Amino acid sequence: MEKQTNAELYSAMVAVQAKLKGVQKEGRNPAFNSRYMTLDSIIETLRPLLTENGLFVTQNMPHEEYNTEGRLVSVVIETVVHHQSGGSFPNRVI
Repeated sequence: MEKQTNAELYSAMVAVQAKLKGVQKEGRNPAFNSRYMTLDSIIETLRPLLTENGLFVTQNMPHEEYNTEGRLVSVVIETVVHHQSGGSFPNRVI
């Protein structure tokens, strides 16, 4: 069952990549005279393609670490791509 679920997830991810033409660089950084893709423009571009292929994305923060003074010193951000079949593809950034 898991192998079939992963196959459906990966097929959907390939379909999204095949249709993705690029994300507009709508943000401007005057300090370096450069442009960048904003999170809003990335989500706006990807959401219809993800939905069309039975995919959705979640994010959570499963771990936080504080020093002895109570200051936040590190976090883990987990982004998971889910497929309607039940498959998922997690990624963590520390």
